[in-house]
Amino acid sequence: MGIGDAADRRTRASQLAYGAYYGGFLVLVLYNFFLFAIVRDRAIFYYLLYASSYGLYFAVHNGLTFQFLWPDSPQWANQALLVLLALALVFGLQFTRTFLGTGGFLPRLDKLAIALQVCALLALAASFFASYGVLIQPLALLTVVVTVLIIVMGTIGLFKGYRPARYFMLAWGMLLAGVLAYMLKVFGLLPHNMLTQNGFQAGSLLEMVLLSLALASRLRELRRQSRTDTLTKVPNRRSFDEILPLEFERARRGGNALALLVVDIDHFKQFNDRHGHARGDEVLKLVAERLRAGARRGDTVCRFGGEEFTVILPDADARAAQRIAEALRRGVEASASGEGNITISVGVACSRDAGIANVDDLFRAADAALYRAKDLGRNRVVHEGTTHAIADDALPSRAGA
Repeated sequence: MGIGDAADRRTRASQLAYGAYYGGFLVLVLYNFFLFAIVRDRAIFYYLLYASSYGLYFAVHNGLTFQFLWPDSPQWANQALLVLLALALVFGLQFTRTFLGTGGFLPRLDKLAIALQVCALLALAASFFASYGVLIQPLALLTVVVTVLIIVMGTIGLFKGYRPARYFMLAWGMLLAGVLAYMLKVFGLLPHNMLTQNGFQAGSLLEMVLLSLALASRLRELRRQSRTDTLTKVPNRRSFDEILPLEFERARRGGNALALLVVDIDHFKQFNDRHGHARGDEVLKLVAERLRAGARRGDTVCRFGGEEFTVILPDADARAAQRIAEALRRGVEASASGEGNITISVGVACSRDAGIANVDDLFRAADAALYRAKDLGRNRVVHEGTTHAIADDALPSRAGA
């Protein structure tokens, strides 16, 4: 009875482990399937293929597929191990290449990854002709090489500052830790218990969870990049179109003022033609840096397009906005470029100005003020309805965040 009870307890523990693993696996697959249906990101699609092939590989390895799906096909059970392992290598590499974008910054390693994918596909095709005993060793060696390559590419991505690579590397670390625990148990260096016996499954489940977090981090990073100007690193037109209506509505509900500055670099086209686009790019970056340095905390500097920038000023009436704009103008003018001084013209509008009923009115008023500043000779600040530059002693009290 004692031996039978112990065997029964081991069976229940094993079933519990399988239930936890495959239940968690199924939840992750369904979650990422619905996520893919919404965002249509290729990395999620390849993650689904990798997770599915890897999960099915473990189901074959544990004998569950033989028990429930093909009990009368022992030959296919062995071949399925080769097929699913080869598919896991192909899709794991494809997911890594897409997730990290290795084609852009690691072209040689990316080509090596493609070559290894071809090798895995050849092994898959060979599995229909060669025996399990012939193919399992080459596939095992290929698995080791692929794992090393993935870790190397992830490490390089991490050192290059790609934020989602943190979760990516942690995920693969968990998988390797699970594999190591299982191997140490096999060699008698760790005790035989539920955790070490199921080290492969525990490590792979943790890997899948962390890769899901990596995908979420990647989506956040892509969203941030899609709303950031690649040259100047300030929010772009898309961000401006999202932020300004929100700030306008917040100001309206709170009974506060909201001001908008529209900024244009004076004679930028001529500067570009004379000194080239590389120098022009440096000027754009310099102006963006000066605007950010001179803005208050809570203000938003955006690159609107070309040589135009905008500055959204919450809780600023027309007078405060003009003071801030003048400080920004002076800050840019004081920054020497190698080819002479840079100046800007600034149009100012406030939500409390007459005729401002919505966001479009606010922008049109600031844009009209900018063109008025240009008509008056540039290098000045103009508020809609005024035709004079701000006095030199009118400095902002909160500039220089």
